[in-house]
Amino acid sequence: KMSDGDDHQANNSKRQKLGEHTVQPHADEQCGRDTDEWDDGEWTVERLHQSFAEPEDLRKYLERVHDEGLLILLEKLHQHVGGRIARQKLLEINDLNDVHKLLRSSNRILILTGAGVSVSAGIPDFRSSNGIYSRLKEEYDMPSPSCMFDIRYFTENPAPFFNFANELWPGKFKPTRSHQFISELERRGKLLRNYSQNIDTLEHRAGIKRVISCHGSFATATCVTCRRQVDGEVLAEDILQKRIARCPSCSATNPHSAGCTGVMKPDIVFFGERLPEEFFRTLEEDLPQADLMIVMGTSLQVAPVSEIVPRLPSNIPVVLVNRELVGQPHHFDVELLGDSDEVVRHLWEMLDKESISESMNIAGCSIAEDARSIVDDGGVARWLPRPSTFLFPGFCLPVPDIDSHDEELDVASHSDDVMSSDAAGESAEGTDSVELRGEDPINRGQDTVDAYDTSWGIERPRPKVSLLSSMINHHESNAESPTSENEC
Repeated sequence: KMSDGDDHQANNSKRQKLGEHTVQPHADEQCGRDTDEWDDGEWTVERLHQSFAEPEDLRKYLERVHDEGLLILLEKLHQHVGGRIARQKLLEINDLNDVHKLLRSSNRILILTGAGVSVSAGIPDFRSSNGIYSRLKEEYDMPSPSCMFDIRYFTENPAPFFNFANELWPGKFKPTRSHQFISELERRGKLLRNYSQNIDTLEHRAGIKRVISCHGSFATATCVTCRRQVDGEVLAEDILQKRIARCPSCSATNPHSAGCTGVMKPDIVFFGERLPEEFFRTLEEDLPQADLMIVMGTSLQVAPVSEIVPRLPSNIPVVLVNRELVGQPHHFDVELLGDSDEVVRHLWEMLDKESISESMNIAGCSIAEDARSIVDDGGVARWLPRPSTFLFPGFCLPVPDIDSHDEELDVASHSDDVMSSDAAGESAEGTDSVELRGEDPINRGQDTVDAYDTSWGIERPRPKVSLLSSMINHHESNAESPTSENEC
């Protein structure tokens, strides 16, 4: 909590730098309560995240209500985190030769994984055009499709979740090449930790021991009433039959109880729930020890996991493996864009080869069609306008027309458009984009590359900035030139 006169509390815990929630929860008006029904309690960081899903929600609320407590909190947040500096690229790490050397020499590798590592397993994603959220919007009667994974909505009505959970049940899927690669790194004594945002438990099925399930998983389940915990397999029959799983003890006591009494909830982190304590404790131990980070198959849009990259010591190399560029305003040292399994095939070969020239045909290009041809012919395209970026099968480049910012240009042929699911709320590898013109609010006043640039050789919209950063900068911009008493 941060209230007036309590600035010192902002630094009491490193955990607060990451936040306590898995995602940016939805506005109350979307999943059960209207904002006019909020109580007059003290504004905290936790309440801020629970109350507003997007900066626009915050703006509308401030236009309607002059909330002095909220304005004080926003000002203090700006003082403490508004000036966070983006991670800068290491100038000495630039190409695949550097990645090859890092893989062979590093023995304390941190790997941050998301939806993309499970793409080829066939697990549905959340936010692609034909993903889970798109289907939920049409098939279920709820205020917002993401309410399916909101703890408040679940508490009031768990039926929709159990009607749908069978599609995510991990027993139906097998580990991918990406999971096996991480397992191989662990076998060779090179893996410090795998921080997974996925709930599919495929890391465990691949035999990975040094793994943290940041957003929980189906491995266990807990009664929401008596807190009895059981093995996740106990719920298998109920989930596969689309029945609400009930706690034997509570159900026997209250067989006709309404609401969520006696429901066995899988231990996945819903919107509005805290991440496992193990995540925060282990991360504090691992960050100072790492000698390399690989970010694989994630949009880096879900806090607090998205805040891991900038917290890594600035001299530690970071390599991105993803279908498209993500993570702005932070910069990676080398970007390997393509389907995770395709990129990993080359990384695995690097572990055993003295030179990458033995197995990789690399050609430079600056035109999308040329990149397509190189990749279709089995080569690796080096994107010359951004020479630390290499393109593999399944890569995406932004659409040249910035007015069509909700679309993507897939310039490589691939047969499966289905992407895997992270924990509730985590987007698949594709990133929703918004058009930002002019000055970048995150990099304002900093000597960094603007996230909205033309370094790709085509104009590109930048991905959405974090909710907290957007709120802070929205508050700052309004504070500079208020137009009314309710706009600060």
